[in-house]
Amino acid sequence: MATVTTDMGVSCWSLIPYLWQKLLAIAGLYSKVDVPSLPDAVIIDILSRLPADHVLQCRRVCKEWRALTSTACFAQLQLKRATSEILIGVLDSDLPRCVSVNHQDFSQKIAELNCWVLNSCDGLILGKRKIPSQVFIYNPLTQDEITFPEVFNECHIYGIYFHPVKKEYRVLYAFGHDQANYYQYSIANLPTFSRRPLSHRFYCCPPSAEATIASGNLHWMLEHRKDSSGNPVASSKMEKDDEPCANSILKFDIHTENFSTMPHPEWESCTGPSYGEMQLLQVDERLSVCHKRGYSVFLWTLVDYPNWHWIRRYKVNLRLDMQIPNSVRNSKVTFLWLKHDELVLHCQGESKFLVYNFKMLAYREIELSKNFDYTFYSHKKSLVSVRKQ
Repeated sequence: MATVTTDMGVSCWSLIPYLWQKLLAIAGLYSKVDVPSLPDAVIIDILSRLPADHVLQCRRVCKEWRALTSTACFAQLQLKRATSEILIGVLDSDLPRCVSVNHQDFSQKIAELNCWVLNSCDGLILGKRKIPSQVFIYNPLTQDEITFPEVFNECHIYGIYFHPVKKEYRVLYAFGHDQANYYQYSIANLPTFSRRPLSHRFYCCPPSAEATIASGNLHWMLEHRKDSSGNPVASSKMEKDDEPCANSILKFDIHTENFSTMPHPEWESCTGPSYGEMQLLQVDERLSVCHKRGYSVFLWTLVDYPNWHWIRRYKVNLRLDMQIPNSVRNSKVTFLWLKHDELVLHCQGESKFLVYNFKMLAYREIELSKNFDYTFYSHKKSLVSVRKQ
């Protein structure tokens, strides 16, 4: 098969009349002339620019198109060009569910699943059902699903990622050893579920939040323990007891499959641990930090990943800019999503989302049917399967 180049650009769109003529010829509605075949690379380049659900429809056109769009290489190419949707996890203990919505209209429901969402990667949802209790990976578009062995029901699952060298999906998880007071991390290769323990151990509970994926790696804010005097205690053997802010972000490198800890923005000027009010987000494929200090919210973006260089992009005052009541000052605010200069947040105890537009300097409210906790994920419709890569 010919090599696909991504710089063919807009010139491919000039071939649309040809493709229309080809479709008519295949359907027997056009027989004026014989329509020559396009090179495979051109067909792949055009079809990979379509949304994944449209590609599924194109597979019905002919066997040639079905074969070209059914390879793992095509799935990865289409994935790179796909746009993101918002996947909302509703943390309801009675009926856990996730809802896929349009990022510009939260009322436009695309799909719904009854599960807890643990992570989303490349169009694959890593989830957990309540009844029956099981962990699974599911592609909502292709409906391809793999159920985990029962042993995974009792462990902490922290993320799914694509290993760039082995070209396979893997799951990062941990088992707790209560008697030894540590958590052992391991990796499961998909789809065989062959398992391999990592050398690193955490001597307290691992991060409770879902992983934030940026630059292909997995990230968490670390929750540091405190001793009886209120001083921070290292939560892993990599950390120094007296520098919690310098080791506040845990990073898992998918290439080396090793852990490391990194500092949060402005950690040098901290007078004390300030990461408790920080949350990680993925913004435009980059790692970002939302930091709430009183009524003020600061948003930092990691612009230079190798050198770990942050810049402050936005600042908003919850009371002045969004007219949030005084009671929110000490309440929990969850930052859910930032895209197209709009920050979505949820205040604990409120049955609504607040959406602030940094360009318009205005906010709007999205009423919710009930007051639950929510998680947001960036999700792409894709043709990716964990069964073949």
